[in-house]
Amino acid sequence: MPVEQELAQLTAEARYAEDRVTVYRQRMYSGRGEPRRLAELERIAAGAGDRLARHRAKSRDETGQRPAALAQALEDVADRLDAPGVSSSDRVKLLLRQAELGDLRDELALRARRRAGEDARGRGPR
Repeated sequence: MPVEQELAQLTAEARYAEDRVTVYRQRMYSGRGEPRRLAELERIAAGAGDRLARHRAKSRDETGQRPAALAQALEDVADRLDAPGVSSSDRVKLLLRQAELGDLRDELALRARRRAGEDARGRGPR
């Protein structure tokens, strides 16, 4: 399976698992859920998130993409989108790449915030 398709598959699985946890939490708040089932769904969501993070890290290592170069890559895509004469198929590819880079940027920022929060609580990184 191509890297882009695998990334899309893992992203969809992670989102679906998180959505299931969210829905079940609402069921718990209404008093109709079971804690064991919620814990099971949370484990499933954590596993899906871990698989997605490992895939993104592997893809980044293979492509040589580093966090410092992320802003430059986003800027390059934006410049190419603004260029005159971009075909509609190229525009779609560029928009998908821009979304992928934005997701990666957001994931890295979330990890940094989590690390900072863990350090502030004195727990240290996992």
